[in-house]
Amino acid sequence: VRNFLPRRRIDDHKGRRGGVLIVAGSKRYRGAALLAARGALRAGAGLAVLASVPEVLNALAVSLPEAISEPLDTPGSLEAVMRKWRPRCAALLIGSGLDRDDRARELCRIGAQWDGPSLWDGDGLYWLGEEDISPARCCLTPHEGEAAALLGGRAPVRDRFEAAGALARRCGPVLLKGYRSLVVAPEQTPWIVPRGDRTLAVPGSGDVLAGACAALLAAGVPEEKALALGAWCHGAAGETLGRTRGRDGMLAHEVADRLPAVLKELNGAC
Repeated sequence: VRNFLPRRRIDDHKGRRGGVLIVAGSKRYRGAALLAARGALRAGAGLAVLASVPEVLNALAVSLPEAISEPLDTPGSLEAVMRKWRPRCAALLIGSGLDRDDRARELCRIGAQWDGPSLWDGDGLYWLGEEDISPARCCLTPHEGEAAALLGGRAPVRDRFEAAGALARRCGPVLLKGYRSLVVAPEQTPWIVPRGDRTLAVPGSGDVLAGACAALLAAGVPEEKALALGAWCHGAAGETLGRTRGRDGMLAHEVADRLPAVLKELNGAC
């Protein structure tokens, strides 16, 4: 995965690092959006622009002032936000904590018009399965339950390789989350991510992972490599916390905050 790292220069400015537009959060699920933005910034994004409801953005101003707020007064306002930030944001992350109401459905339909790489997570995956939505360039980060729903079944996934491959052929590169996550792209041999343990089995862990992968997409890393690198770093961060502080009781934001040290070790530089 060291070979998947984005190329950085000592004189990089934030515009060269790549920006992520994050469409996430709802009145009911506020933390997911904040954790996704934190994951993106901790993975090296130059900009994290969070488009969400006021309840989420009010919390963002306190917990993560480094991120940029864009209020979504109505679902239709997302179109203007996308036009505004497309020149500075190379990737879209959509779905974390978005909920499953009519507002979320419309946001996903509009988000599918994004013409760059997009990452669909959480409730965004739900609406991909429920609606006739076909993003131009997307990758997915489902857990096994979400993968089963996307494939039209209610029963748990029995063959993870087969399920991930079917989703990849249908939608694009897939990170099937779980112990030893899988990364599968169309017509590619699956990759097994050898990092991560139960330390990561906490609320919000997947939101951090989605943000990290989106940051790597925004830095120009190809989709399947961004998913693999993001999952590897996320897993390594969890393992390190587990060894040093214990595998039980970690919080998702602590995993995000460990990502810079993992990236430093991979880069082999200060």
